[in-house]
Amino acid sequence: MKKHFLIPTLLCLITLSLTGCGNKTSEIKPESIITVSAKSLSELAIATRQVKYPGIVTVDNEAKIIAKANGNITFSDIKVGDKINAGQSLGKIDEKGVVATADFNSAQIKQAQILVEQSLASYRLAQSNYSNLLSSSRNDLKQAEIMRDQATVGKNNLNITTDDSYKSALLAYETAKIATEQAKINLENKKNQITQGSQDTQSNALNIAQAVANDCNSLIANINNLIDFDNNLGTSYRNALGISEPGSYSRAQESYDKAKQSYNNYLKQTYSDTLSNVKAVFSLTQEVKKMVDSTKYLLEKSVSGSSLSQEDLINYQKTVSGYQSQINSDITQISGAEQALENKNLGNQDLADNLQKAYELAKKQEESARQSVESLKSGNISQKDQAKFNEDSAQNQYGATKIKIDSQITATKLQLDSARLQYENALVNLQNLYDNHSIISPIDGILTQKAISNGDSISPGQLIAVVSQLDNIKIQFYVEQESLSSISLGMSATVSDTMGNNYQGTIFSISPQADNLTRRFLVEIKLEEGKDLVSGTVVDVALNLTINTEQKEDIILPLSTIEIGQNGNNVFVIENDLAKKIPVSIVKVIGELAEVKIEAPKETKIIIEGNKLISEGQKVRLSQ
Repeated sequence: MKKHFLIPTLLCLITLSLTGCGNKTSEIKPESIITVSAKSLSELAIATRQVKYPGIVTVDNEAKIIAKANGNITFSDIKVGDKINAGQSLGKIDEKGVVATADFNSAQIKQAQILVEQSLASYRLAQSNYSNLLSSSRNDLKQAEIMRDQATVGKNNLNITTDDSYKSALLAYETAKIATEQAKINLENKKNQITQGSQDTQSNALNIAQAVANDCNSLIANINNLIDFDNNLGTSYRNALGISEPGSYSRAQESYDKAKQSYNNYLKQTYSDTLSNVKAVFSLTQEVKKMVDSTKYLLEKSVSGSSLSQEDLINYQKTVSGYQSQINSDITQISGAEQALENKNLGNQDLADNLQKAYELAKKQEESARQSVESLKSGNISQKDQAKFNEDSAQNQYGATKIKIDSQITATKLQLDSARLQYENALVNLQNLYDNHSIISPIDGILTQKAISNGDSISPGQLIAVVSQLDNIKIQFYVEQESLSSISLGMSATVSDTMGNNYQGTIFSISPQADNLTRRFLVEIKLEEGKDLVSGTVVDVALNLTINTEQKEDIILPLSTIEIGQNGNNVFVIENDLAKKIPVSIVKVIGELAEVKIEAPKETKIIIEGNKLISEGQKVRLSQ
């Protein structure tokens, strides 16, 4: 009883001791630095993994020769590796008490051999047709797929280019509208400037006309006050002066009367515009000037006397000279006002006309830009509809091509199966013509196996020998649908037998249809050198498959890199030479790899090796 009690107790103590030791061994000091391997996110978008599949060595054609009677076997002089012809006798079976029949119908056998050869040729032709169809159908389907993808890319590119063109045209239209509005503002501003300038010119001219008219009235009054042409001042100037030139006074009198009459007419007249007013004042100044000039001439031709001293006469002459300066100044002012009125619209009107033309041109450009926008909008819709139609057509063509290819493959496979059946029936017929005690090869080939030694006793159904056509040796294996997209024609493969020998080959056939039972796809490899392999031998087929992520932003990680827990999945990254955990989401598991989503910059370094030895905040360094 004590022994039974002590054994579990000792086991528990040993377990606890080992557990404690394990904890001490795995404990990492915070200040220690762990060497790890890491890769950036950009390096993890694509991964390569080696996948092994079980395969079997096969040939396109071989014959297994089976015993049909009891007895002892006697082989002819043949050995493994010898070349064998169809119909060749490999030996016989001697049954005790039974004599083998040698009396064969040679014509029947010859006919049966010919039928075997013909059915074999048909079978090989059907195999070639089936293989060629698989190859060509893949090319046709790939071409249809390329056309479908090109149509999709073309539609997407068209959407981008048409959208950009439409945006450019819309921007040009908005710019044209702004230019039109600016031209309109410039034109209106200029019109306002012209209007205001015209108003100012007219106002100035009117003021000048009024001032000059008042000056004319003053000069008329001053001349009358000086000479008394109206005889209403009691001035005896005419009697006091001596006139050296006859007629000078009467001319001065006449000029005075005309000037006075001209002023009175000016006051009575109503003027339709400023220019008419200014012209009337200008005419008035001409009459007043004549009055002042004739008065000056009168004084110059006068002689002083007892009533008018020489000094007074000279003063009169000076006064009238001042009147001449005044009227000349008035004439200059009124002439300038008239000229300003006549010229006020010359330069401004030209500029206004140019601005009007610029405005009209801007409106035309705006309309042209608007039409371009509408045209592009309509054209883009049409082009997009056509691109969508092309994409749908390419998609439909791809579907139709796939259906057609599937139908052709099915029909060709039926022909292949029929040719195989005919060939096998021809072999059976030929074999039946021979005596059951004779060992006959139904095909041409190489003796690859002697299952029975000379003199051995055999029974019906027992394998005697195998004749193979080694020129067409190949390896067959099956792959799951998930890996099919990573396998392509021409891909290299490594085949290993049970003895550790490796053979190199390439994939030359991939079945487009899955096996009904396993739902896997048949793949065939042509070896570069494999005559040492025996048909029926099981081998390993190693492929290096490239794995791409389903989403562009996803990455591929070894499952050992991911820390899976109840609160989520994490990986270790390197940040400032320290290990840091960040969360990831597993999209799918691919063998020992996993596709994951991660939110981190592309340059982030994820620890791939050494992550089991570190903890959060651990100092790490990259291995060289």
